[in-house]
Amino acid sequence: MARMIRLLTTLLLCAAASVHAASPLFDRHADDLAHEAALAQAEGKALAVLFESSDCTFCAQMKRQVFPVRSVVSDFGARFRTVAVAVDSDAALIAPDGTTTTAAALAARLRLAGTPAFAFYDGKGALLTRHQGAFKAAADLAALGRYVATGAYETLPFQAYRTQGKIAKTAANLPDCRKSPTAIDCVCTTATSKHL
Repeated sequence: MARMIRLLTTLLLCAAASVHAASPLFDRHADDLAHEAALAQAEGKALAVLFESSDCTFCAQMKRQVFPVRSVVSDFGARFRTVAVAVDSDAALIAPDGTTTTAAALAARLRLAGTPAFAFYDGKGALLTRHQGAFKAAADLAALGRYVATGAYETLPFQAYRTQGKIAKTAANLPDCRKSPTAIDCVCTTATSKHL
């Protein structure tokens, strides 16, 4: 019986290790975002900054359930150097543009109303875009990463991008109405009719 319990424990630990990576996203706090942006540029990435606070329940939830997921770490982490800043800290912070401020003052300058929030910067410290709010699903954080990395933020709000991606994914799995006219859920590719 003891051997069976050890075997089950080992299997559970292996399963957990395959889902979670060793180095989760946003696991480092930074006080010099200009330096972090330059390092990101040297790595061929952009900089993603998480604005968090010590009493933020959703921040803690994402740290446990979203940031360590291996697929997100590899997808998001390949595109962005990630750091966190605490808005409830009074410590000096060098903003991505090189100015000295605090995390709370930077968040206010970015018009971030609360935590969690994300800001994305290029290698020169210029703001690309920002996002306010938490993610329950790791796939949504990965979608945010693709949204920023592809430049879709320049023409489309994130919610529309996310919805568009879900529609496209759903449409790709549905039969074409012209080939299967009796299908209830189908995609017609003619200009006169689209079903979804």
